[in-house]
Amino acid sequence: MAQKEGLRHQAALPLSAPGVAVWLLCCEVVLLRTFVAYFHHFTPYQRWMNLRALVLGARPAPVFWGVVLADVAAWLGFGLLLARSLAPGGGRTVRVLAAYGLATAAGVPFHLVTLGLAEHLIRFGQLPRYLGLMVITGLAAAVGLLLVPAVAVASSWREAGRRWLRRLGPAGWRMFLLGAAVWLLNRLAFFLLALPVGGEFFYALASTLLPWGLLARSARWVGSAPPSGTASPRPWLTPVAFGAVTAALLLSLLLLPGPQPHADAVAPPSLVVEEAVVPPTTAAVFPEGAAFASERLEVRVERDPFDLVVVNAEGREVLDLIDGDADRPAAYRGVALSTEPRTVRMIPLLWTGNTVKSRWRLGAASLERADEIVVEGSTMMIRGRVGRTPVRLRLAFVAPDTLKMVLEAERTDPWTVPSLSFEAFAGEHFLGFGERVNRIDQRGQDVYHLVEENGYGPGFLAPLVRWWLGERGAFPNGELCTYWPVPFYLSSRGYGLLVAESFDPRVEAASAYPDVVRVSARGSDLTVYLFAQADPIDRIRAYTDLTGKPRLAPTWVFLPWKSRSGGPTEPLIREDMEKMRALEIPTSALNVEAWERWRGSFIIDRERYPQIEDLIQQAHERGYKMSFWMFPYVQAEADNPVYVEGVREGYFVKNRVGLPYPLITFFGSEVVIDMTHPEAVAWFQERVASMYRLGFDAHMNDFGESIPPDGVFYNGRSGFEMRNLYPLLYVQAVDEAVRRVKEDYVIYPRPGFIGMQRLAALQWPGDQNTDWSQSDGLPTAVRAMINVSMAGVPVHGSDIGGWHDIVSPPTDKELFLRWAELGAYSPWMRAHGGFLHPVREPWRFDEETVAIYRELAEAHTRLFPYLYTWAIRASQTGEPIVRHPSLLWPEEEVWYTVEDEYLLGDALLVAPVVEQGATSRQVRFPLGRWRHVATGVVYEEGVAQVPAPIGQPPVFLRQGEILPTFAEVFDTLEPASDPSVRVGSLEGDLTVHWFAGGSDEMILFDGTRLAASESTERIDLVVEGPVERGITWRVYGVVRPTGIFLDGRLLPPTDWTYDPAAETLEVRLSRQATSRVTVRW
Repeated sequence: MAQKEGLRHQAALPLSAPGVAVWLLCCEVVLLRTFVAYFHHFTPYQRWMNLRALVLGARPAPVFWGVVLADVAAWLGFGLLLARSLAPGGGRTVRVLAAYGLATAAGVPFHLVTLGLAEHLIRFGQLPRYLGLMVITGLAAAVGLLLVPAVAVASSWREAGRRWLRRLGPAGWRMFLLGAAVWLLNRLAFFLLALPVGGEFFYALASTLLPWGLLARSARWVGSAPPSGTASPRPWLTPVAFGAVTAALLLSLLLLPGPQPHADAVAPPSLVVEEAVVPPTTAAVFPEGAAFASERLEVRVERDPFDLVVVNAEGREVLDLIDGDADRPAAYRGVALSTEPRTVRMIPLLWTGNTVKSRWRLGAASLERADEIVVEGSTMMIRGRVGRTPVRLRLAFVAPDTLKMVLEAERTDPWTVPSLSFEAFAGEHFLGFGERVNRIDQRGQDVYHLVEENGYGPGFLAPLVRWWLGERGAFPNGELCTYWPVPFYLSSRGYGLLVAESFDPRVEAASAYPDVVRVSARGSDLTVYLFAQADPIDRIRAYTDLTGKPRLAPTWVFLPWKSRSGGPTEPLIREDMEKMRALEIPTSALNVEAWERWRGSFIIDRERYPQIEDLIQQAHERGYKMSFWMFPYVQAEADNPVYVEGVREGYFVKNRVGLPYPLITFFGSEVVIDMTHPEAVAWFQERVASMYRLGFDAHMNDFGESIPPDGVFYNGRSGFEMRNLYPLLYVQAVDEAVRRVKEDYVIYPRPGFIGMQRLAALQWPGDQNTDWSQSDGLPTAVRAMINVSMAGVPVHGSDIGGWHDIVSPPTDKELFLRWAELGAYSPWMRAHGGFLHPVREPWRFDEETVAIYRELAEAHTRLFPYLYTWAIRASQTGEPIVRHPSLLWPEEEVWYTVEDEYLLGDALLVAPVVEQGATSRQVRFPLGRWRHVATGVVYEEGVAQVPAPIGQPPVFLRQGEILPTFAEVFDTLEPASDPSVRVGSLEGDLTVHWFAGGSDEMILFDGTRLAASESTERIDLVVEGPVERGITWRVYGVVRPTGIFLDGRLLPPTDWTYDPAAETLEVRLSRQATSRVTVRW
């Protein structure tokens, strides 16, 4: 009993002078560890990677050496803390420190194994080996740790050894189990870093108290301490002396420079590329306020309380800032400055783009009155104070119906968030925001804009994740995560708005208050563009006028593609090459993955692709274009020569001590190429160009989301600041590289931001789950395509069959074919692979799958004239190809609730089947009449249940719209030396579909004009163009004609047919460039 009381007294550390001295020493250790954690030299992984970079020739910033000394001092301080707390009587400090050193050494193998586990977690075959090694080395570490309390309670090494051996059995397992719990809690303490303020301190505190508590408890397992004699007469000596060392080290960390900005850094592409100021038609200032107007808009300003209203030419209020004295928190008044610390951290061991985020609002002030309003040339300037901070609000018209507003604050700290808040109407809807997968209408959402990975299946955690994140919450980032955020949205109130900022832009769409929209960004300035054009599509055009028109993709993009994932090898690519042609499945391009010896090295793995040059040549001979996979990281392994070179030259994004910032991912360890470093960009570009010189025609510009928020770029900016800009820099670099080698190429990136459409011609929405879930399955692919199309990205297509199958089931036949239906009626059709179960080959299911997939690929191929024509139009005007019905019928409230229908161009309504097991689906039809392209059934405005067997997706031709298609199918448009390949031609014969009604006209990609019109007595069908081709007019919804005339001459009955049951007239014309068909009855 006395023994237990003694130990309890020893562990309690009462607030006597020795006890206070121990806690003071603990605080000093935590303070040192806080700084070490801040400077990325805290965990075993960070130390190991920093040490390896040094050995390989990296040149750290001077602050690194101060951090190393602080780390050593923190280790020594923790040893002193153990000695003073476990052996308070003194006399055993040196032995405890020595035992602590031995225990540290015993734990090194365990840490190395855990690092190996992290780097090989994706290689599931090696998991048992690493888990077994973790147990063995964990036991060794636990045995080593037991030596510390044994020495602390013993009077000599001999006695300590006897105690240690005697208690090794029962206490060793306790130490192992409790130590494992402490280790796990220590890993989970990582999430404390997400606190916006003090994250490193609390992380260091937890990482100190947890092992200290473990060792204090273990002292009870090895027996009581013998009488220690007289207590130390100077308990304060150690904390005071160590405190002096701590102060000196912290001072050195503050004075020694870290990574520095460089003047020659590569500038990110501009978010806005076209901007011409339009002189105002009215610019008047008067005592109560001011008026500032263009031909289409008028801005009305009131001085006190400050208010700003934008009215259009019809007198309708477009935008109304919240009054400066409104009864609501200051952050939600018209013009405001808030203090909002925010932290973003990458989650280790997950896909690298996953993050944990937090934000606090510590205070805010608003502009209550305008002190001065002046007109300077074509700009109106409003000056005032927000709290004590001077602010300026600049207004200018960049088009008659586009207003630019710039809020400038004389504050530069990173916690400053300028914002504009304006009224939200009841029932107002907010669409767009880039490639969001969660929903179409984001009303009620706090829409942040941060490039990050989409989610992936929660697996057995599904009930918990659904409770936590909701039915549409993507694990682990939540439902708003996206690879491609764009802070541009369309309001049903009749305007569009772009927040033209890259650092943490945010739109609170009636989320905090149902009657307030708040837009903000981090930094001293906030630039916003208001688009008040007549209809939503005009606003998208205006957005692309500012940020750049979409790049036109090559012709071969608009035919089906076949790709593989999950570690394919050359024989598998050859199988695709042979099978797609043998089965007569139209395919224009193949893709190569897992081709590198080390990821990011651009060194071909000759074991996987021994004859890649021959593979590319044979693919070209068979009419395929060849694509390859790449990413902007480099595998961080010491035997990777590209990694070694990059480390020596400083080509990677750095941590705060100036060494390469390593990422732990499922793929292992990677480092990120610094795209602001001009020499790193040139180094990277040469490797990209080498692949195109090898013969490749395209590449998947994968990743780019995994930018460490606390990393440091060559330009001196943080990873958080650069995260949204990195995808633009990444694509800009590769585009410059490829353009030097060839002209006919395409780059398709996964992440993007404002203006990416002018750099990349097509895009895919990343890695959906191989399931039907609303969080990241097939339904989200539809929403992603609809939403990103509003951000100026016209050519888009998802991975047919999905990709993420780590915790989702393998893609089955039904899911594959339903996804193929979506792909066939998307601008881009591509069957990709999966991760664990990469089967996306139709022949690996059954013959029926082959037949149905072939029909869908043929349908997509026939649509080429229509899709390519729309792609050219999009590249010229910025209009989307994929159109949510609300873009065409914005006044109809019902469309804002529809999330799984879209128009492909103006002629086709597509309603994909996204529910497992469904054989029909409910379709809402817009105004007009719609003809099912497969069955011929005609539907009118309203809701109908439409049969949808697999292979027959609900797709409808709109009455009055022309739909040109190729008359014949083919394998490819590219030349092929293999005579068995069916090569198509851009001048191939056409079948022009027209559901008679009204009139329509279309200018094809080659300049051919197609026109159709109907009157009470006749139909006129016109072709005018530079190309001679056969034309078949297929006209629906008409009665039998009494005569058909070609250029005034009666056509013989052999040149036309009429089907009375289908009410379909078919007129066949021989090859000619110009013709006029008149149908009479």
